[in-house]
Amino acid sequence: MNDMRGLNRSDSLSLEALQEATGRTREDWMTILEQETVKSWSHEEIVDYLNKEYDVEVKWSELIACDYESKLQRKVVGQTASVGFQVGVRRTYPISQEQAWTLLTSPDGLKLWLGELSSFDLKVGQKYISKEGLFGELRVVKLYQQLRMTWQMADWESARINTTNSSSIQSS
Repeated sequence: MNDMRGLNRSDSLSLEALQEATGRTREDWMTILEQETVKSWSHEEIVDYLNKEYDVEVKWSELIACDYESKLQRKVVGQTASVGFQVGVRRTYPISQEQAWTLLTSPDGLKLWLGELSSFDLKVGQKYISKEGLFGELRVVKLYQQLRMTWQMADWESARINTTNSSSIQSS
């Protein structure tokens, strides 16, 4: 079966499914992107373009954009130079940076996203372990702006998973 590079090799993500869902082949999409977009566009810009200009569902726009970026020899979104992939999550709330920081770093806030900790100092290099078995190390601490840390469950160690959790706090 011909599949797009980097995708789960399943029928639902095959080249045939792409053509059926979008009305165009993979080659058609690569030609369109080469002719109509700027190579420096971000992943999000490519996805937005496909969605708005060609009414392509977001899941297919994401896959087409990833394939195009691979063709340009860009790293896949989230891929790091040395440890694999990192995952980031963003959510916007109608609160100030100070309120967000206070929530994230309060004992109740820490318990929500890290579990129960015996101590937690906001210092670069600080290692932590929760009673639930989650452990890691603070890598970046920028007051009211950003926390970056490794984040790993004890039973992941044998799988050699290295994860990073980064919380950026921005005013809207």
